[in-house]
Amino acid sequence: MEVIQKILRLFKINTEERIPALIAFILLVVINVMSLRIFASTWDDLNLEYEISGFDLHTYWQMVDPQIRPVFRHPLFFFFLLPFGWLNELLVYVTHRNFAMTILIVLLIAASEYSFIFLFRILRNVVGVTARQATLLGLFLMSFGHVLLTMMVPDTFAFSMFCLLLTLLMAGYSMKNDTTMGIWQTILLFLMTAGVTISNGVKVFIAALFLRGRKFFDVRYLTFAVVLPSAFIVAIGLWQDHYYYNRVEKEARVADSLAVVAMVSDSLAQKYKELPPQEYVRIISDSIWDTQKDKRKSVEKKDLEDMYAKLPNRIDIPADESIDRNFLLWMDMRTSRIDAIVYGVFGESIQLHYSKAREESHHYILSSIKGYAGAFAYINYFVEFCIVALFLLGIYAGRREKFMWMALSLVAVDVFIHFATGFGISEISIYSGHWIFIMPIVIGYWMKKYPYFEIPVMILTLWLLLWNVGVIGTFSL
Repeated sequence: MEVIQKILRLFKINTEERIPALIAFILLVVINVMSLRIFASTWDDLNLEYEISGFDLHTYWQMVDPQIRPVFRHPLFFFFLLPFGWLNELLVYVTHRNFAMTILIVLLIAASEYSFIFLFRILRNVVGVTARQATLLGLFLMSFGHVLLTMMVPDTFAFSMFCLLLTLLMAGYSMKNDTTMGIWQTILLFLMTAGVTISNGVKVFIAALFLRGRKFFDVRYLTFAVVLPSAFIVAIGLWQDHYYYNRVEKEARVADSLAVVAMVSDSLAQKYKELPPQEYVRIISDSIWDTQKDKRKSVEKKDLEDMYAKLPNRIDIPADESIDRNFLLWMDMRTSRIDAIVYGVFGESIQLHYSKAREESHHYILSSIKGYAGAFAYINYFVEFCIVALFLLGIYAGRREKFMWMALSLVAVDVFIHFATGFGISEISIYSGHWIFIMPIVIGYWMKKYPYFEIPVMILTLWLLLWNVGVIGTFSL
């Protein structure tokens, strides 16, 4: 009973949070109305024309067809979505309309709203800024380009951000109250966080290490809170990956590029256009994940070879390697890490490139490692400089704060994944939901010390909202 009360208190919106939460909610509704417009075709059938580059379709597919399992890196996310997938199937059966995107929008708004609230509480109760400053810094985060996209696009990043901010909040409260992270708390946070994105589970252990110190290596804690949950997550991931490979042969899994999917969809649209909508959805969904190799094999391997031959900055795949080893295709050892920081981490992640808005949307081709151009380029770079400066000043102001170093340490996981291995570094901005919330937390330490910096942060927030919502509007209107 006490546990339920704690959970209810966690999700209860307190008095001083109500107006900030309402402002955030209004912004979320606005951008998600834009998202519904982008995905307007989802009302009648399975929409395979993905309009926002860089983000995957897996979450949407799972909502349309609950039989589809996610890939290894999202081991429990399928189970989180399963009840909502069943709800969509029921609605399709009753109404003959596909509500997958609408249901996902509700989930995205809920996860994003509580991400804002959790960040507000971290800033207010752990960092120690005023309520006004916490509101401003929360909106500052929401004004970032790929945070806006994360909160309106059907992918896993909004849910990852929710889990990671909850982890930071719980760790911050424990640190403030001089308590530790117990076994059950660690297990629950890990299963939730790693269940959405497996690599983020390591961040829960990093937070626990900061809180427990040497007690982290206690045999009982290490066994029940670290080793067994990790083994469970890996086992579930491997089982789902095996199931996935059995249902969708290895070559087909890598070959589900938008070009191939669109080709399959177009042919089916002509053949089955007279069928009821729910039957059309089922047939398209089943055809994409067809287990009959002979139906698609002749197209896939050549398409793959042609597509990857044109990609810049990928590592060379040995001739004897199977084409299904697609993880290697994401390992990028050629892209400049400095460029990735300047144009990706502090560039596209925060300010969207206007020139990208109408480009062909295919996440294997587009790159966020590019500079700004046009009449506003100087403003874009000046804004980036100001944000970097504020971030560095925040690190200096909080240099004696253990919580800040714990928060920054979580980013070490992303630094290793993207900068050491090169995984996804050419489009690092789409992973912003995993780490970019660190910026307003760090800047909060500087704002707490020098409150008059509220004014420049407010100006930056207004600029980013106008700029990024404007860019998003170019492909939603």
